[in-house]
Amino acid sequence: MKRKTFDAFFEETVKLIAEKIVAENREWHGLVFTGNPDGLYESYLLKKNILRSILKYPDDFVGEVGSATSDEDRLDRHKIAACMTIAVMEMRMFTDHSVDESKTKRYLLSKAQRLNEQFGLQCGLAILAMYMTDESDQNSHVIETIRKRLKEGFLFPPTTNSDSCFDSLTRGLFYSGLSYGQNPILLAYIFYMHEQYFYKSLGVTLKSEINTKKAS
Repeated sequence: MKRKTFDAFFEETVKLIAEKIVAENREWHGLVFTGNPDGLYESYLLKKNILRSILKYPDDFVGEVGSATSDEDRLDRHKIAACMTIAVMEMRMFTDHSVDESKTKRYLLSKAQRLNEQFGLQCGLAILAMYMTDESDQNSHVIETIRKRLKEGFLFPPTTNSDSCFDSLTRGLFYSGLSYGQNPILLAYIFYMHEQYFYKSLGVTLKSEINTKKAS
């Protein structure tokens, strides 16, 4: 993702998601959205390039090592969404100025806010949605069907408990970050499976295999 594309994504999508989260949590008096587009872009690029080098086999390099001039050197949209999600979460752009701890009032894990995980997941889904509505090689009727449904929100599978799938994913990302760190490959696969569920629920069929379509 070039800087110009990222800047537009930050202004038109990231900020809007952040504003919505703030509006939905007005009772949270210590909550502040700090923003940090420069830091986020750098973190995203680092995540993407590390993942690219991890997945790369020596014989696959075309041209200069680390270049993005060939299709083989580009990541699919699920991995791009995963890198952005993890970068957003790690930047911790939502802070709570009321956080404190004393002998009589401990900072409990159960009270910890997970807005940064929620924020990261929503930003990743926004990236995914952007590529899902790409008309370059798809039937316009199919794309219009996808667009209409995305305006209502992303489709998630049902769960076996009282939590929604989105809430379960948010909680999983939160505890994963505390324990073992985030796995971009696993998260990319989760995005892939949710996209497949979305298409199946809508009953649409794409012309090309979505897992082979390269993004950046």
